[in-house]
Amino acid sequence: MWSSRTKKSYQRIDDDYDDGDQRASTCNSILPIVTTGRNMLFGGGPSHSESAPLISGSSTPGDVYNPPPSTHVVGSSRNDEVNLTPPAMTSSSRRNDHRWDHIENLDRFFTLVYEYHQGGGFLTIAVKKVLGLAQFVFIVTFSTFFMQCVDYDVLFANKNVTATGAAVTGKRSFNDAIVENCASHLHPLVVFSILVAIIFWISRVVKTTYYLLQLHEIQLFYHSALLIEDAQLSNLTWHSVVKRICEVQKHLQLIVDRDHVTPIDLYNRILRFKNYLVALVNTRVLPPVFNVPFIGPVPYLPNGLKSNIRRILFFGSTSPWAGPYLKEEYKDLDNLESLTRQMEKDVAMYGFLNLIFFPLIFLYQILYSFFTLSELIRRRPDALGMRRYSNYGRYRVRHFNELNHELTARLNRSHVYANAYLNQFYSTLTEVFAKNIAFVAGAIAGVLAILSAWDEDVLQVEHVLTVISVCGVIMVMCRDMISDENLVWQPEVLLAHVTSELHYVPSEWKGQAHTIQVRREFEQFFQLKWMFLLQELSSPILTPFVLLFWIRPNCRELVRFFHDNTVRVDGLGDVCSFALMDVARHGDVKWNGSASRPSAAPALDGKTELSVLHFATTNPEWKPPRASEQFLQRFRSRLERDVSSAVHPAVLGDERNLLLDSVHSLVPSVRASQFRNPLIGDGLHRVDGPLNSIGGGLLSTLHQVNPQVVDSLTRSLQQSGVDLDSAGADMRIQTLFLRGMHEESMRRSSATAAGYGASIAINPAQSIFGVPQLSQMDESMMPESDARSRLALRSNLPGTSEEEAEEDERSQQDDDDDNEPPPQFMNV
Repeated sequence: MWSSRTKKSYQRIDDDYDDGDQRASTCNSILPIVTTGRNMLFGGGPSHSESAPLISGSSTPGDVYNPPPSTHVVGSSRNDEVNLTPPAMTSSSRRNDHRWDHIENLDRFFTLVYEYHQGGGFLTIAVKKVLGLAQFVFIVTFSTFFMQCVDYDVLFANKNVTATGAAVTGKRSFNDAIVENCASHLHPLVVFSILVAIIFWISRVVKTTYYLLQLHEIQLFYHSALLIEDAQLSNLTWHSVVKRICEVQKHLQLIVDRDHVTPIDLYNRILRFKNYLVALVNTRVLPPVFNVPFIGPVPYLPNGLKSNIRRILFFGSTSPWAGPYLKEEYKDLDNLESLTRQMEKDVAMYGFLNLIFFPLIFLYQILYSFFTLSELIRRRPDALGMRRYSNYGRYRVRHFNELNHELTARLNRSHVYANAYLNQFYSTLTEVFAKNIAFVAGAIAGVLAILSAWDEDVLQVEHVLTVISVCGVIMVMCRDMISDENLVWQPEVLLAHVTSELHYVPSEWKGQAHTIQVRREFEQFFQLKWMFLLQELSSPILTPFVLLFWIRPNCRELVRFFHDNTVRVDGLGDVCSFALMDVARHGDVKWNGSASRPSAAPALDGKTELSVLHFATTNPEWKPPRASEQFLQRFRSRLERDVSSAVHPAVLGDERNLLLDSVHSLVPSVRASQFRNPLIGDGLHRVDGPLNSIGGGLLSTLHQVNPQVVDSLTRSLQQSGVDLDSAGADMRIQTLFLRGMHEESMRRSSATAAGYGASIAINPAQSIFGVPQLSQMDESMMPESDARSRLALRSNLPGTSEEEAEEDERSQQDDDDDNEPPPQFMNV
């Protein structure tokens, strides 16, 4: 089952829909049928086995995995962890089960292991796939029946005869409008569409069958190798599964000639191609951006276009990839021109195929959207006014080496704040119109409803139900345009909450959250569902032209990106250099405070540094590259320094305390024992990161440094709805702190450029990560309370008089006398 496969055997795992196969759009549904020389399951072309040496000149063909890099070592200290993993494998199991030795297609294998865990086990996934096939049959059959087999003149009582010509006697029934033997009267285009749908459905049946067979093998792996039953999956984090795989590698030899496997190895295999897409979006190579009149720049990345891009770059028979390896010709800069011309031809082919099959794709898109929205609007009449993160937004805020459930956890935590932020903005003119329109629609619907309740015969009047329904929809739409009368204007606070979870927002937004420009830019991340629906419906029409007139002219840039940002890693194959999360290679000195020479190709928005923090938080055992490890050490030293000086401002002198600038809270204390208590409950498989980490996590570590500040910080997180038992709490603090350090670095750089003297012109490492020593005199001057600490800190800042400081102290004392002081939120 796990023999070497070609590139198409690498299953894509990121899909913004619930079921990627079911919700296929654009030529993703058609191209596998019409592309000649392609196998439906795994594609054509030569087979590239992972048993081939990754490094030329290996000693033997079978010795494909050299010892792992020194930067990928699993930590062995687990004394402080709560053991939630299954018991270790018995010796008899290790001796008898050799079916998992030397798996060749490891990308596919580990991807299926992840999908199996997130999908809830074999039975759940199998039922979902089978019902997806049945749903496709229903869509085709149901739409064909109502388009070809119903006489609507009879149904609407425009004729007094049935569809067969018999006179209607008595009460009219639906059967009177059904055309007999309608299959013999189908339109030729309908027949052609049905034949294409049947061929596509059969291909999906074959593909789904093989997928389930592979998944059955994964079920055996979970049961026999990992000793995890399906019923346990919902109460096991992915981190626990990864730890278990790392442990059994010593006995099962999943990877040839490797004694152990690390979490970063699994992530790089599962997200090999996803990391490239994240890097392409980060470097602004993708997606297309169109200037729409009256709106401005709009990134365009619907699911149909995304599927075409993925097929062109990674999964197609002419893609630059051969399984887990970039084709050798892409590593030679002399081939740049010829490879560009070849990719341009491939893109043109995909564009013309999309254009040819546009009618079928568009028809299916309309039918599926209609059936889906009908059910959704029935449950939520305001569904189209709700918001979701766009495909572009998901890629823009995604870390390198971040799995789907980890990204979804962050987006879900930020959803309520993102909604609240955008709800701050209302047009007064639009609100006036909405109120009056809602008044008229409500009056009409109300009168008709009362009349219908008085005499049900009113409902028999033509279009009465239609008028009531339309008026109801209008009222719901107008309600979204009317501001809440109890609205509190605080866009900066709400956007700070969003930033703490999304991690990647432009620095220029700080202090400008109240502006229309920032709101419009944020709406590119967090779009209305009707806008998402409009993009999906327009995708079959626009995708061919985007491929021909935007992607095709940029093929040279895509080829160059693969050449410049692909590295060979022993035991892994070719991976995106950004995915290594090496600060020395792709770091930004404005974010990491390094005094060394700037990187030649730094990731934008501090993505490398934030990705390092995120992966280190969700995988505490990870051993990062040397430069990244030094960055982590400097970052944590500065964080501990600010915590220790939060009640001792004399330590900082004229410097800012970034922790106090980012987090403000006047709340009761929380004991350290509350920090990393494991949670047991259904849905644990959605948790990002471990339940408990080595040393108890960031909050527990900082609590040992300064209990007062951390107690107020934890209460602030609780007020914000952040679960202290998840890695999200740690990452939220670190994100705000790193962004504060970045702003301090930019501020000092601006001051230096303006010529304020050598006292300010110090190197970035000193300005961001410098840790001054605490003297005996400083200790004697320490204030007694946190309130006095903040007062003293403000008094040390330029422009703060003693009178103002005393007034702040009196107001702070008044606040301290309150039994329940209002919580203050985290601010960037």
